[in-house]
Amino acid sequence: IAVGICVLFGVHMSPIISEVIPFLILAIGVDNMFFLVNTYNEIQTPELAVEKCMGETLARVGEQIAIASLAEFLAFVVGLRSVMPAMKEFCVYAAAAVAVNFVLQVTTFMSVLSLDNKRQRRGGLDCLPCITRPGLRVAKSGNEKGIVRKFVERRYSPTILSPRGKDLTFIAFGVLLFFGIIGTISLDMGLSQSVAFPEDSELIPFFDLQKTLFTDLGPPLYIVARDMNFSSPEIQLKMADLMSTMESVSTVHSLVSFQDYLTRWVSSCDHNPPKKLLPTGVVPPENYREWLKEFIHTPLNDSCCTGKGICGEPFQMDLDIDETTGDIITGRMRGFFKPAWSSAQYTEAIRTSRAATDSSGLNAYPYSVFIVFFEEYRVARCFCACARAPLAK
Repeated sequence: IAVGICVLFGVHMSPIISEVIPFLILAIGVDNMFFLVNTYNEIQTPELAVEKCMGETLARVGEQIAIASLAEFLAFVVGLRSVMPAMKEFCVYAAAAVAVNFVLQVTTFMSVLSLDNKRQRRGGLDCLPCITRPGLRVAKSGNEKGIVRKFVERRYSPTILSPRGKDLTFIAFGVLLFFGIIGTISLDMGLSQSVAFPEDSELIPFFDLQKTLFTDLGPPLYIVARDMNFSSPEIQLKMADLMSTMESVSTVHSLVSFQDYLTRWVSSCDHNPPKKLLPTGVVPPENYREWLKEFIHTPLNDSCCTGKGICGEPFQMDLDIDETTGDIITGRMRGFFKPAWSSAQYTEAIRTSRAATDSSGLNAYPYSVFIVFFEEYRVARCFCACARAPLAK
């Protein structure tokens, strides 16, 4: 019912929602059902009408169930403040499921419970309620105690409330709290790719071979820059500094830039008429558009490309140029990260590359195929770090 309501209002449903929500709601809702059944068994007697038993049961535990369900509902509503869309969608489905679960418990479940009690009173069989068996025992009265209740009253409660039991409880709590804090501080979030598939999946050998064969290069890396005056000497120097910074980042394997190769093309290749850089080592702004166009249209069989390895044609895919003005709208550097196999390594690659671009003073950002997925781990890791800070102190 909750899924149908959410889909009706256009809330997207991801596979993780369909796999997790049923078990989550079962774990949350089954305790309320036990409360209702246990309270009903304590109240009901053969002499008391079924309707009266139902009313008395809801009068005793209905308020507790309502408050518990409201707290669970509000907990998921708070989750809507998350910055991750997938988490918001999960919280919407979970909150709706909790609300529907509560309504069904105090209506449908209580109705079924009353029918079952009537079946017991008239001697009907469990699986075949239409068949009655003379002499079949009706539901026990509330004065009868079950095995668990007898154990708690006679064994567990006296033991736990004794002086020695209190001391042992305090020590056990302290030990569990200590290990809980240690585990929280050393928490490593993430999910290995190999455990996200069935054991017989063909992708598991693929991941194993990937770790064995691809030990030098990791995922592709792109540094995207846009909405800047690329011909400005200041921007050219900042692009060169960003290039140097990225090459020194521990998670980056290599990087190439059209700006770097353009500068080398101007200074190292033979041109007619001759071309010269400014004393600061950048391309003159007045010649930038013309020389850039000439550079990216230099064929691969050009003498500078074959002799010195300075080729401009491959960089055409890295530039989005305004055909009217010749200005660069968007440009990118491209390269590779170092190999990464765990979520911690992926999030560290995101953090270090983003820190480098943020400190460059350019309107630039890193992009790779894995960032879309592991960005949520990075955000969650930040929340966990904030939560662990008081414990670490």
